[in-house]
Amino acid sequence: MWLGNVYYKIQNMTRVFIANSAVKERSALRLLLLNLQMEVVGAASEWPVVIANVPVTNPDILLVDWEILPADPAAQLSALRQACPNPFFVLLTSYLDARQQAAISTGADAFISKFEAPNRLADRLLVIAKSLDVWNDTGHPNHLKTKETTMNKDVLEGQWKQIRGKARAWWGKLTDSDLDRVAGKFEVLVGLLQERYGYTREQAANEVEQRVSDYEAALEEKNRELASKPR
Repeated sequence: MWLGNVYYKIQNMTRVFIANSAVKERSALRLLLLNLQMEVVGAASEWPVVIANVPVTNPDILLVDWEILPADPAAQLSALRQACPNPFFVLLTSYLDARQQAAISTGADAFISKFEAPNRLADRLLVIAKSLDVWNDTGHPNHLKTKETTMNKDVLEGQWKQIRGKARAWWGKLTDSDLDRVAGKFEVLVGLLQERYGYTREQAANEVEQRVSDYEAALEEKNRELASKPR
């Protein structure tokens, strides 16, 4: 099945729990997930209901709207992760630039802007679902992607001169000296993000993955627009 620029071969149906207080958004997400051949195992519009039902349904992915989180999101997600450690936590945010660091700092595994085009949202969810097919030796899902990670590493290294300027805007805590050290190396950048932002390795790697994927998608869109213009 082709969807956007991601090819996903269905192996096991991915089980998803939706936590969203907006009825229309919840319905749209349910329809999107069903179209992706993912199973919606539960939905809730209030956080206490999420806390009560996620450990029971034990989904592969917990899709949480930022607006549903209580005033102490980090503590709440940490408590939920202790009660149900297996799901991959994805936060849906309204304002990507303003909330991305806060979304990651809550302890989620990834964040996605709600303003993504449906095909981009589908791409993100499929990449996450695909990564859940790989299990590490502890019995928990290995959330770090393989093929997609390799592709993004190649993009990061091969186009570092172009990406470097954007990296300062993406990660304001990185200095010019830090970026000189990175020189397009994925692991060096991940290590610096851990050091400067206090991320886990997984959080830092997910952040780099998402940024490079967005950069590549924007570049492809720009190239398509240029190619479509009459000469």
